[in-house]
Formats: sequence, structure tokens, C-alpha cells
Amino acid sequence: MPSVTLDGKRLQMVVCSATLHNFEVKKLADSIMHFPTWVDLKGQDAVPETVHHVVRLILLSHLI
Repeated sequence: MPSVTLDGKRLQMVVCSATLHNFEVKKLADSIMHFPTWVDLKGQDAVPETVHHVVRLILLSHLI
């Protein structure tokens, strides 16, 4: 997964997770992001009714 543009600028990344408080999710964010910021909308004890997975790939050639 690219983390910088062709001219060396850091790419902005947004990750949404229904399992935000899971250690593996935090470990993943720390490994692919620069100073990740957590936004918890429901609290640690909330259980989601459904979980949807979406990955949106954006080609760098479209950004140039």
C-alpha cells in the first residue's frame, strides 16, 4: 500500500473499523499510518449490528 506520492508527499489515509478496540486493528493502524488519530463514535462496549467491508483503490496516476 503506497504511503507517499511520487513527489514524496505523505498520502492521507482513512480507516474505519467496527472492531476499533481490537489490538490487531490498532497494530495495523500503527504500522501503515503516521500518527493515527482515533475517533470512537459509540464507545468500547458498543456492538455493531452489521459489518460491511469496503476497500477503495485509487490509482496514483489519477492524482497526477
